[in-house]
Amino acid sequence: MSQRLSLNIRRANAEDFAYLPGIERSAAQLFHQVGLSLLADSPIMSLEDFKHVSVDGLLFVAVNNLDVPIGFAAVEALAGTAYLAELSVSSNWQRRGVGTTLLAAVLHNARALGATQTTLTTFEDFPWNAPFYLKSGFQRYQFAQPPTQLCRALAEKLTVFEDLPARVAMSSPLRQPEP
Repeated sequence: MSQRLSLNIRRANAEDFAYLPGIERSAAQLFHQVGLSLLADSPIMSLEDFKHVSVDGLLFVAVNNLDVPIGFAAVEALAGTAYLAELSVSSNWQRRGVGTTLLAAVLHNARALGATQTTLTTFEDFPWNAPFYLKSGFQRYQFAQPPTQLCRALAEKLTVFEDLPARVAMSSPLRQPEP
């Protein structure tokens, strides 16, 4: 018998923070499948990082029917955009629409940061990275000449894993609110 997914997305609270590093570590295990054990075992966000994002940005959690976090999305303000710094879903809950639902919440709420678009950086070829975001309406970011503040900020984000497979910056314009 398959378990029916009961899912709710809400803003994270202080009680959720203890779950989030474990979710991020669990989600990162996918990188073992593509030979990137270094990335799967790399440092994750700290409790302080989560506290900072929850105050200065947007931090959403996907919770199960017991109100226990099973995924999260961390969004920061970056050069006038809502930058999706991390989207992670616990391995037990992957491939069930949790990431898609979290991403929809991010896109719906990103205007709270004063943004007109959502941006992110990700790996280009792994199915749960750029292809997932392309299916969700993101496009590869077109770097302007001369570089804008956003171009420079995204280019800096791309250097974080420069020794690993190709990374790409992506963006999605935010829909205007309904009158």
